[in-house]
This record gives sequence, structure tokens and C-alpha cells, in this order.
Amino acid sequence: MAASYIGSKVAVKLENGSHLQGTVSRIDSKSHSMELKSVTLYNGDKKNTAKCLKLSSDQIIELELISMGGPSKDSGSSNQSSPASSSEGPTPDTRHAPVTIMKRNQHQAPGNHGNQAPTYGNHGNQAGQPFDNISGRKKYATFAAPTDQMMPDFDFDQSNKLFKKEAIFDEWRAKDGGVVKVNSDKLTSDEMVIKSVVKPTVDFTGEFHSDQGVPVWGLTHSKRQNLFRRASRMGVSEERVVVSAAVSIGQMLLQVLGGSCRINPYNHNKAPVVGVLVSGGRNGAIALIIAQHLINHGVTVKVVIKAMPPGSEALVNVLKRVGCVIAGLDCMPSVIDLILDGVQDQETLSLWPDWMRDVVSWAQAKAVPVLAIDPSVSTDPAESKWSCAIGAPLSHQGESGRLYLVDVGIPQAAFEDEAIPFSTPYMDKFIVPLYRNSS
Repeated sequence: MAASYIGSKVAVKLENGSHLQGTVSRIDSKSHSMELKSVTLYNGDKKNTAKCLKLSSDQIIELELISMGGPSKDSGSSNQSSPASSSEGPTPDTRHAPVTIMKRNQHQAPGNHGNQAPTYGNHGNQAGQPFDNISGRKKYATFAAPTDQMMPDFDFDQSNKLFKKEAIFDEWRAKDGGVVKVNSDKLTSDEMVIKSVVKPTVDFTGEFHSDQGVPVWGLTHSKRQNLFRRASRMGVSEERVVVSAAVSIGQMLLQVLGGSCRINPYNHNKAPVVGVLVSGGRNGAIALIIAQHLINHGVTVKVVIKAMPPGSEALVNVLKRVGCVIAGLDCMPSVIDLILDGVQDQETLSLWPDWMRDVVSWAQAKAVPVLAIDPSVSTDPAESKWSCAIGAPLSHQGESGRLYLVDVGIPQAAFEDEAIPFSTPYMDKFIVPLYRNSS
């Protein structure tokens, strides 16, 4: 019976190569494990002790019975059996030499715990933690393998010396048509990035300049109309100008309204509100397309159409379907974040219709920022905070508010054919701020 081994002294060879001796205090047939007390552990010339040690059958390579002892009170139930064997045999006589009662091939360890270290109890650390056979410290299974089975350390310093970085970079430069550096120990700060574009040199002084100091020429209204007609013959049609301007100004508006900090699916506050004013010219057409883009990005938009831009009927019907178009200014929300002014085109302001006075009075009374699309007269009736010039600035623009220039794709050749000095101020952007030169 298994109970007859309780109190016996045994010698155990573990799968990790260490040996131990101890007295059997408990045998559990359900978990196929045994507990030893008064344990002495041997690993080479070193010896350690533990008061209590629990072993699984998966960890045992060889089990020898050194001497028999009587049953213990904590031997468990009478139907418990040895974890090493399921058969019951006669009690061996161990008065003269140890008796091997279990031995298995180390390479045929059952289960998935062959490399698991034995656990200990009451030895200065928490019970159940892995036991280090050498020093008694906590040791996790990752580092439980014998050191003779580990790969040697990789010599990073020596291997790094074999990598000729400069030779590799020279080879890359040669393939790219660059100049191979000679007798250089270090890379310069710009060799791993695309080189910056050299600031253009121009031989004229414009009325405006960009952040980078690029001069921009201010045009009269008739001169700019000639530029647009020239660009249209080169493939940049009026419709393309309108769409390009609307996309760029729409992106600018989204940033003015707060960008991703305010316009995102996790913002539980009310969506920003934009009031859009539309007239019958190019500016009104741009404003309608901007309104559609803002709606698609989750902005609440209310549009008042004072005059229908040519060819915009289908888009207006789409805006009406979503309740975006309202009857008049008196139907505007009481709280508005921004006003998009699309009525300051040349034709509308020169005729000055009856409704213009009401629009100007309403915008000034709201006390909210106004972004004007390409104001075409010298006097800004709505006192805009920002204004956007389309393609090229007019000479009078920028007198009030901040002026921005919108890239609508007018070719360089169109400027040249109209004898307009031009060097691109846009760099990596589609909308750039302009500053009026001091006189």
C-alpha cells in the first residue's frame, strides 16, 4: 500500500540533473505528486536544505527507497498510491542497499511540465514559488534550464565592428547618383532625410509675402479675371477652381472649429454650428460645397441662400433634404460658432441688393468670427476675422482681418502669359497666410 511508504527515506534524481534526499510525508494519487520533509538538495559540490518540498511525477527521473518508515498521520486516504507507479508490490527490504522503485527515460517525460522546477514551502519565501536548487532563491521556469544547455552570449560589440556602415551608405549614394563621401567618419545631419527645397530667388517685390518671405503680387480685379480665363484655357476650369477652393477652405474651417479635439466620435458635447451665407456668384457656389463637406464631418450647418449660384440647384436640393437650408436669417440658431460669408463677390457688392444691409447687420450683431470667401471690394462690410483670396490676392485684400491665399491649381504658365511675377508660396500646404509689405 502507498501508505506504507509514509515516513520512508528516499533519494530522488530530478529531470534538471540535481539530486535530493528526504522523508516522505504525503503521497497524492490525484495530482501524481509527493511531499518530502527534511530535504537535502545536492547540485555538484553544493548542498542546500529545505523543510518541505513538493514533487510532481513529471519531474522525477529516478526514485530510490533508502529506508522504510512507519505510516504517518498525514498520509492521506488508504486508497492513495505512488506517483511513480500504479502497481502495488511487496514492501522491499532496504536494510542493506537502496532499492530502485521507479526509473524512466529523461527524454520521454509525460505532460507539459518536464522543465518545471520543484516547489517548496516554509523556506523564507512564499509557498508554491519555484525553488532554486543552487541558492534557495526564487527562480522562474524561464531560467530553470541547466546552464550547459544555454547558447553562449552573443558578442554585440564584436559583431558591430564587422558592419561597415560608411561603406554601405556609400554604396546607397552611388546607386542613387549621389556623391560618395571620402575619408569621412560621420554622417551630416541631413543625409538621412530629403533635403530641403532651396528658398526661391526672385527679382521682384510683391505687395504681399508669405511666412517664408516669398513675395506675392497683388492684382486688380480685371487682371485676375484675365488670369482665370488664361488658366481655364489650360484646363483649370471655373468649376475646378470652385471645387478646389471649397475643399481647402473647408479643411481650414474644421481646424478653426477645433479640429480633432472637438470633431470626433467621442466628443459628447454639441457639434459646432456654422451659419453659411450664399449669394449668386462664385463665392456662393464655393460656400455651398463647403457646407456639404462640413455636414459630412459632423458639423451642424444652417444655410441662408440670398441668390442661387448658377448650376447649384442639385446641391441645394441635397442640402434641403437634410434640413440644412433655412428660410432666412431669423431662423438661424441663437448660438453660432462661426459665420461663413459667401456673399462678398464683386457683382453682388457692386449691385448692393436690398438684403445686403440685413445680412451685414445680422453678422455684426452676432459677435462671432466671420470667414469671408474672397472679398472683392476694398470695404469689408461684415468686418471679417479671416478672408481667403482665391488663386491670387487682390491688391485691396488684407486691409481688415487675416488674409490667406488658397491654391486652386493655376499653372505657372498662366502667370507667365499674363506677365504676372510669380514664385510659389505654398510649399507643403494648400492655404498659406499672407502679410502686406510695409510701404
